[in-house]
Amino acid sequence: MNTKDGNEINALSRLYKIVEASEKGYAVAGSAVKNRAIKVLFKSHASRRADYKEEIWSELQRLGRKTRPRSSVLGAIHRGRVTIFAAMTIGEQNIEKVVLKEVFLGERFARYIYKRTLQHDFSGAMQTILQRQYDDIRAMVERVQLMRGKDGRQLVVRLYDTEGTADEAVRRLKSSGYAAETIKKIPLDSVEIYRESGVRVFDTFLSGAVGGSIWGMVTGFLAAFNILVYPQSPLNLSAAISPALMALIDMLGLIGAGIFIGGGIGFFIGSSVKDEDTYLYQDGVLKGNMFVEVVTDTSRASTAWQLLAQVNMEART
Repeated sequence: MNTKDGNEINALSRLYKIVEASEKGYAVAGSAVKNRAIKVLFKSHASRRADYKEEIWSELQRLGRKTRPRSSVLGAIHRGRVTIFAAMTIGEQNIEKVVLKEVFLGERFARYIYKRTLQHDFSGAMQTILQRQYDDIRAMVERVQLMRGKDGRQLVVRLYDTEGTADEAVRRLKSSGYAAETIKKIPLDSVEIYRESGVRVFDTFLSGAVGGSIWGMVTGFLAAFNILVYPQSPLNLSAAISPALMALIDMLGLIGAGIFIGGGIGFFIGSSVKDEDTYLYQDGVLKGNMFVEVVTDTSRASTAWQLLAQVNMEART
């Protein structure tokens, strides 16, 4: 293998990991939100990233790589943390804010890695493929930023089961003073369907266990410090054991308890979110017909969000 091929393999292997993390990240982000429109859209982007990953893998195989790059454990912990934080956030709009922030940060990092990767002199076909992928990611950074709010403007989107309900949502937006040119209707069949699971219970268990271990380590350190400084402390349960040994036992016990409790909470959250996500995603894909989106002033975005949600609620009751 020559030096050029080796450099390209290293660059594409790094990019492969980022794209895979992006795919799983979009799947998890879609799982975390309740809004069926965002759920379906994010999972369609997960499907697109899966396609990008395979394009990169094909080039890696051509260059001589035999095995796929390994997934990142840190990525799994991060995805689990996003699911847990979203599950513990109160209010559907607040959940969307938490998730959109994480997606935006992930997309900016992916854009940065793509920009660096494109500095390599790949073959003509691969350079074209990577440029196309990079352009899509740049567009997504802008779109996600707009969904969060950018330069005083914000994008709000909702999915409806029938075109008639979508038309009613558009009518109410216009009657509430939202300009017609800022409103769009987009058919559901314009998005890709994601076949993989969104939330992985192992990710939430692992993230919960890591968080619990950190909690246990901090409280264990405080307990150990208390025992060492005050040997007669109630935390020193046995006079027959030296304070140093008792401090170590307390610390390890609290770390173990933190792992057990945090992992248990993560497992429970992962299981419940996975079941709910499966239902809502299938419901959106099978029954959904039309997206309605509006770009409005940030100050009026919450009102538009509530208006669109109200039309959906009325139509589904």
